[in-house]
Amino acid sequence: ALPRVIGVRDSLRAMGFQDEGEVLSWQSFRLAVGFLGLDPFREMGKQQVKLQILGAGFSRSGTKSLQVALAKLGHKIYDTRSVLQWGHASAWIQAAEQLRNGNHTLLEEMISTLEDLGYTATMDFPMNLFASSMAQRRPSSKVIMTVRPPEEWLSSWANINDIMSLLVARPWAWLVDMTFN
Repeated sequence: ALPRVIGVRDSLRAMGFQDEGEVLSWQSFRLAVGFLGLDPFREMGKQQVKLQILGAGFSRSGTKSLQVALAKLGHKIYDTRSVLQWGHASAWIQAAEQLRNGNHTLLEEMISTLEDLGYTATMDFPMNLFASSMAQRRPSSKVIMTVRPPEEWLSSWANINDIMSLLVARPWAWLVDMTFN
């Protein structure tokens, strides 16, 4: 049986956020703003030495809900917005190319960079593509694979892709055909 689909407000209630009208509305607003990468709240994690959580799920499979929960638990999350914020896109592309040839040098350097910046978790694309290799280098970390029924995921991805394609440059187009053509 498929899990019941719930809205943002229900998700926030389930995560323990207060249900006091305007307070929950403010928290819903923060979650929506966070999706756009405009919130400082995702950067408020504890400064720790090693990556502890590696997100292996694709976007649109519950990763943002998981990210909110991890942030609430004190994690600082490195995601697509972080890649763009720090200008790491070209380094991750090079790391992927090196990994394809069996070279883990740049991946090791990137993991160290994330840890030096205080990140304790990774989430979303393109980090999910590195989850297995990162787990081999950080065996004490936990890998979380978020999933969604394929038909629902494809429909959701197509909808958000249509909307966001007007707003977002995709440095990963060479790796994954975002239009599924």
